Amino acid sequence: MKILLSKLEKLSPGTAEHLAVLTDVMDHLRPHNDSEEHTDLPMLEKAIGAEESEKAAKSFSRTKMFAPTRSVSSFVAVFAIFYSRLFDPVPILMLLINRPSKHWLVS
Repeated sequence: MKILLSKLEKLSPGTAEHLAVLTDVMDHLRPHNDSEEHTDLPMLEKAIGAEESEKAAKSFSRTKMFAPTRSVSSFVAVFAIFYSRLFDPVPILMLLINRPSKHWLVS
Protein backbone atom coordinates (compact mmCIF):
# COMPACT_ATOMS: atom_id res chain seq x y z
CA MET A 1 0.00 0.00 0.00
CA LYS A 2 2.84 2.40 0.84
CA ILE A 3 4.35 1.80 -2.58
CA LEU A 4 1.03 2.44 -4.32
CA LEU A 5 0.44 5.65 -2.38
CA SER A 6 3.95 6.86 -3.05
CA LYS A 7 3.52 6.14 -6.74
CA LEU A 8 0.11 7.85 -6.78
CA GLU A 9 1.52 10.97 -5.16
CA LYS A 10 4.07 11.35 -7.97
CA LEU A 11 1.54 11.05 -10.78
CA SER A 12 -0.49 13.83 -12.35
CA PRO A 13 -4.25 13.58 -11.71
CA GLY A 14 -6.27 12.92 -14.83
CA THR A 15 -3.68 10.71 -16.51
CA ALA A 16 -4.37 7.09 -17.39
CA GLU A 17 -1.57 5.91 -15.08
CA HIS A 18 -2.95 7.97 -12.18
CA LEU A 19 -6.40 6.45 -12.69
CA ALA A 20 -4.94 2.94 -12.85
CA VAL A 21 -2.97 3.34 -9.60
CA LEU A 22 -5.91 5.06 -7.89
CA THR A 23 -8.12 2.15 -8.91
CA ASP A 24 -5.58 -0.29 -7.42
CA VAL A 25 -5.54 1.70 -4.18
CA MET A 26 -9.32 1.74 -3.94
CA ASP A 27 -9.57 -1.97 -4.78
CA HIS A 28 -7.18 -2.68 -1.92
CA LEU A 29 -8.92 -0.41 0.60
CA ARG A 30 -12.57 -1.18 -0.21
CA PRO A 31 -12.72 -4.63 1.48
CA HIS A 32 -11.09 -3.25 4.64
CA ASN A 33 -13.50 -0.33 4.74
CA ASP A 34 -16.52 -2.54 4.12
CA SER A 35 -15.44 -4.97 6.83
CA GLU A 36 -15.05 -2.19 9.38
CA GLU A 37 -18.32 -0.54 8.39
CA HIS A 38 -20.45 -3.69 8.28
CA THR A 39 -18.79 -5.88 10.93
CA ASP A 40 -16.40 -4.12 13.30
CA LEU A 41 -18.27 -0.88 13.98
CA PRO A 42 -21.68 -2.54 14.56
CA MET A 43 -20.00 -4.91 17.05
CA LEU A 44 -18.36 -1.96 18.76
CA GLU A 45 -21.61 0.01 18.98
CA LYS A 46 -23.42 -3.02 20.38
CA ALA A 47 -20.71 -3.45 23.01
CA ILE A 48 -20.47 0.19 24.11
CA GLY A 49 -24.01 1.44 23.44
CA ALA A 50 -25.36 4.33 21.39
CA GLU A 51 -24.22 7.11 23.76
CA GLU A 52 -20.59 5.96 23.91
CA SER A 53 -20.68 5.35 20.17
CA GLU A 54 -21.73 8.96 19.60
CA LYS A 55 -18.89 10.17 21.84
CA ALA A 56 -16.42 8.01 19.90
CA ALA A 57 -17.72 9.37 16.58
CA LYS A 58 -17.19 12.96 17.77
CA SER A 59 -13.72 12.08 19.02
CA PHE A 60 -12.88 10.47 15.69
CA SER A 61 -14.02 13.61 13.86
CA ARG A 62 -11.61 15.64 15.98
CA THR A 63 -8.83 13.12 15.33
CA LYS A 64 -9.28 13.47 11.56
CA MET A 65 -8.10 17.08 11.86
CA PHE A 66 -4.65 15.73 12.75
CA ALA A 67 -4.44 13.06 10.05
CA PRO A 68 -2.11 14.11 7.25
CA THR A 69 -3.60 14.20 3.76
CA ARG A 70 -0.19 14.30 2.05
CA SER A 71 3.45 13.76 2.86
CA VAL A 72 4.55 15.65 5.95
CA SER A 73 7.64 15.77 8.13
CA SER A 74 8.34 12.58 10.04
CA PHE A 75 7.68 14.29 13.38
CA VAL A 76 4.21 15.41 12.30
CA ALA A 77 3.51 11.97 10.83
CA VAL A 78 4.58 10.19 14.02
CA PHE A 79 2.46 12.56 16.12
CA ALA A 80 -0.57 12.06 13.85
CA ILE A 81 -0.22 8.28 13.95
CA PHE A 82 0.22 8.26 17.74
CA TYR A 83 -2.78 10.56 18.27
CA SER A 84 -5.01 8.60 15.89
CA ARG A 85 -4.08 5.31 17.59
CA LEU A 86 -5.38 6.68 20.88
CA PHE A 87 -8.88 6.45 19.44
CA ASP A 88 -8.49 3.52 17.03
CA PRO A 89 -11.69 1.43 17.29
CA VAL A 90 -10.05 -1.94 16.64
CA PRO A 91 -8.00 -2.11 19.89
CA ILE A 92 -11.00 -0.74 21.76
CA LEU A 93 -13.15 -3.46 20.21
CA MET A 94 -10.65 -6.13 21.24
CA LEU A 95 -10.63 -4.79 24.80
CA LEU A 96 -14.42 -4.89 24.88
CA ILE A 97 -14.51 -8.45 23.62
CA ASN A 98 -12.08 -9.49 26.36
CA ARG A 99 -13.68 -7.26 29.01
CA PRO A 100 -17.39 -6.83 28.26
CA SER A 101 -18.24 -4.29 30.96
CA LYS A 102 -19.75 -1.11 29.44
CA HIS A 103 -18.22 1.08 32.15
CA TRP A 104 -14.51 0.39 31.65
CA LEU A 105 -14.07 3.38 29.35
CA VAL A 106 -13.47 6.55 31.33
CA SER A 107 -14.80 9.75 29.76
